[in-house]
Amino acid sequence: EDNYLYIRINHILHRVNVETATAVPLCPDPLCTHSDFDCPYYGIDEIGMKTAGQYIYFMRRVTSPVENPYLSVIPNQLCRMDLSDGSLEVLYEPDGAISQLLVIHDCVYFNLETTEMTELGGGRGYVGSRYHICRYDLKTKKVKYLTEEPLEELQYLYYEKDGRLYWNDHSDKYSTDLDYRDRREEETLAVNSVGNYRFVYDGYVKNPPNVQNCLIFGFTREDMTTGERIRIMDAVPMPVYVYGEKLIYRKLLEEPVFVGYSYILDAVTESYDQVKNY
Repeated sequence: EDNYLYIRINHILHRVNVETATAVPLCPDPLCTHSDFDCPYYGIDEIGMKTAGQYIYFMRRVTSPVENPYLSVIPNQLCRMDLSDGSLEVLYEPDGAISQLLVIHDCVYFNLETTEMTELGGGRGYVGSRYHICRYDLKTKKVKYLTEEPLEELQYLYYEKDGRLYWNDHSDKYSTDLDYRDRREEETLAVNSVGNYRFVYDGYVKNPPNVQNCLIFGFTREDMTTGERIRIMDAVPMPVYVYGEKLIYRKLLEEPVFVGYSYILDAVTESYDQVKNY
């Protein structure tokens, strides 16, 4: 609405002017290098980042790889920034990892990931992830678990419409009420509508080349009068933004560009602008 997008660039939260194609860090400190966890806007996860009123809500990592290699790549803070003065507020910091953030009305929905060790005998075992659907009330500042038992799969929340939440778990598209009840199967998940058209994520792309840990979908335009559907893009990362009569999206490169090395404890890995398959 104000010609700006708020996205992560090199781990830092930036404001991008879509008309001039310029980006500036949101951190208000002129002396900050924006290069480590001392910067309050370092370690931002942009999936589900949402502006609502004078605030922008996002997930943030606050743990370095030396402290905890697992939490160093998983968001474990729910935060919001006041766009009027640049102040940062930490709303919730659980023991587990937060993912798939979405702000709806006066609430913030997210997945809360916990890990469980399964023993296989002989001193062997593996760590498995389980997920709860949670809701943070911005008025009461309390968190409510909407699932009684943990789920085995991460649930991706896309949007709310007419009191229904629309989800995907890689295999099924479905909707629920605002309390994660009354599940109904759905055929498509709409992103937005412009005039007589709506845009939908159409088909999850499994194992796209040169990409890991990123949701890739086909993207389709549907005529809401005739039902005619035209595939616009075969593989596009989430999220896609509808801006006026334009779509703003991230383009997948055929070959990732080498940008340096990453150090995690004793391991050294090459870093690319996309995650490369080895």
